[in-house]
Amino acid sequence: EAILRMPASIVDGSLTITRRDDDSVAVAHGLGVSPGLVTGQVALDCDSAIDIADAGNSVILVRSETSPEDVHGMGVSVGILTSSGGMMSHAALVAREWGIAAVCGADINIADKSFTAGPVRIKAGETVSIDGSTGEVFLGTVHGAPVTDPYVETVRRWAAEFSQQEKHYGQA
Repeated sequence: EAILRMPASIVDGSLTITRRDDDSVAVAHGLGVSPGLVTGQVALDCDSAIDIADAGNSVILVRSETSPEDVHGMGVSVGILTSSGGMMSHAALVAREWGIAAVCGADINIADKSFTAGPVRIKAGETVSIDGSTGEVFLGTVHGAPVTDPYVETVRRWAAEFSQQEKHYGQA
């Protein structure tokens, strides 16, 4: 029963938790609402996100908040960064369901063609990284490595055993 209640992304291994392996300093902080360390070009609207993705680049969608009208931009993004919202916000729920890294409620101010994080101004198209586990936002590319969580590995082992039992009993 526990396995059946787990999100598929945990059980099937598509959710990868990554931790920084460099000494980058965050320019902003928010609430890490969907795990993952991702890097991409800033898009301040969904149409720009699609243009960046169509050009073959990774996208971080930066919005005050998201709504159902934003899903076309969210769907092409590797990460979502919002200045409002929390664990149960639209951005957080969609990001977790789709396996997209997200930071919500970050201490950023969004303008027309840029956003500021403290004294740093980041323009649309510039590269940023977000850590959806820690809630940190970085200017530029941040490197990381996947983390093996022994508890998640235990659940995945149970899921594999359950799957084998289902196949065995299903064939009887």
